[in-house]
Amino acid sequence: MLIIHSKDDASVEPLNCLLWDTFEVEWEKNSTYQITFTAYDDKSVGFEALDVEAEIDFNGQAFIVKTCEPTFSGSIFTKQITAVHIYTTCSRIMKIASTAASANYTPQQVLSYYFDNNAFGFTYQVIGNFSSIPIDSLSSGSAWDALSTIVDNWPDAIIFPDNKKIVVYQHDSFVKNLGNRISYKHDTSDITLTYDSTALTNKVWIIGAKKDDGTYYFPPQYVTIDDSISEWGTFEAPPISDDDYTDVNSMIAYAKTQLSPEPSFTVEITRMDNIQPTPGEIRHFQIPNTGLETEVEVVGYQYYPFNKTQFTVLDLANTAKTILDYQLNQKNLLKTIQQNQKAQIKSWVVGEVEDSDDN
Repeated sequence: MLIIHSKDDASVEPLNCLLWDTFEVEWEKNSTYQITFTAYDDKSVGFEALDVEAEIDFNGQAFIVKTCEPTFSGSIFTKQITAVHIYTTCSRIMKIASTAASANYTPQQVLSYYFDNNAFGFTYQVIGNFSSIPIDSLSSGSAWDALSTIVDNWPDAIIFPDNKKIVVYQHDSFVKNLGNRISYKHDTSDITLTYDSTALTNKVWIIGAKKDDGTYYFPPQYVTIDDSISEWGTFEAPPISDDDYTDVNSMIAYAKTQLSPEPSFTVEITRMDNIQPTPGEIRHFQIPNTGLETEVEVVGYQYYPFNKTQFTVLDLANTAKTILDYQLNQKNLLKTIQQNQKAQIKSWVVGEVEDSDDN
């Protein structure tokens, strides 16, 4: 059941006016979390209450209507609704002041600065271990900006909410392996693999802070990821200049998080069923007869809970192991093809010699 709250939250009504087959849940890691659907005018209070800023409860989570598109076609009156998860409305929390100077922060401290004593009932929690890193002064802006700051500075952070409780997970504390598999032709008939080196970077020039006398705390220098350079060649990123860093090891560690030393590897599949996805689930993935077998992570999905004929779409992302497995598989396939070509050429040569001897 879906429940809608009136804008003044004085009453709740069931939403029975949906065209159920249109109801979609969409989630993407650190990005989208929303529901969309079409409702028809059944003369109910619920349909009339469907308007921007109305709150809808689905599956234990609250969503706020941000787009309502009434459409009149013939004698049919419908509304196309897009409602975002309530955690995105933390953008209403506004911080006017900025911190005076740069300092070392953890995600917990960033959240505290923006969320403590907010008037909208938002809470937060950090799960997992994050290092303390220098950040330029926390600027004025919304609490949503704080979440962007965390994702930008701690690339292994995953933000996943429980209504107004915003939880920041360190990646390994979020993902989970439930023992499930995805196999081509068994679980899915459609797979798209994307192997993309567009953002590949493995070398960057770093410039840290200067002392009062104008000299640097440590010499500007290159940071490299040598294994990547050995495998792919050199791909240099734009220089990183940051006055927050006075310690060379800290800046080197930070710079490496800003590099992308391996091509990205993503998988999009359309399942042959209508399962409810689990965000962050690690699944064993294989394409029989190709040798490709690896682990992938669910980083996005489109799910139709009320339409069993509409299959679930999963977006699956790589781990470092996924890339290694894919590369090894490609090398093995290439080696096999080359061996087959050599054998074929050899058979042709032997056949021509035999024909020549017969003549």
